[in-house]
Amino acid sequence: MYGSPLEQFEVVSLYKMEVEGREIGISNIGVYIIMLSIVWVRKMERRRVRLKKGRWEWIGEEYYRQIGRIVKENVGEERYVKIIYIIGGMIIMSNMSGMVPYSYTVTSQIGVSMCMSMMVFIGVNIIGIRERGSELSSIWWPSGVGYRMGVMIVGIEMISYMMKVVTLGVRLTANMLSGHTLLVIISSMVSSVYKMGGMKSMMGLLGGGGMLVMLVMLELMIGVLQGYVFVLLSSIYIRDVREEH
Repeated sequence: MYGSPLEQFEVVSLYKMEVEGREIGISNIGVYIIMLSIVWVRKMERRRVRLKKGRWEWIGEEYYRQIGRIVKENVGEERYVKIIYIIGGMIIMSNMSGMVPYSYTVTSQIGVSMCMSMMVFIGVNIIGIRERGSELSSIWWPSGVGYRMGVMIVGIEMISYMMKVVTLGVRLTANMLSGHTLLVIISSMVSSVYKMGGMKSMMGLLGGGGMLVMLVMLELMIGVLQGYVFVLLSSIYIRDVREEH
């Protein structure tokens, strides 16, 4: 068991070296990101090459179809399916990998989640500028509004627009952090009750074990749901910058 519920989220340096007076290295979070990236790339290659589909290939195909449906319903075009497919897949894999005992939840780090949301935000704005050019400013300056009122509205709209980056990242991190912390707390309580011995400990073990199983199932659902929410909001943001306001 962990010494504290938050110990599972600590970033630990695994290797350090100095280059021109600067210290660089790799941490546990870097190792997990590299591993997940390799696994995801291999899965994408298998999806293209293999003709006979197994269980995991079928899940991958179904996931791709669902991503295509979400993007088509919200954006109206399928050319953004691949990038949304990659982002959503990485988030779901990161969430699911954190459910393995003594592993690491990459998306529990606000820096990682904010980097993902920032990449989506930058990509969305590039799409908007490429397709609409200067007309993209209509997002912040509604038509038919006077200059004085427009200045105030632009400030409010700009803050609201920039908050998209924060909400995407914070939502993902908060859900992963709270869910996994609760799992560690409950499992620690179940372990403590088991060590007490006697009939009460057996009853507590059964009750706590049942609660733990339900929490694990709930956390698995939340991990998939957070990937879905990230994909859905990314598609909506792309639609917003492509449409006239």
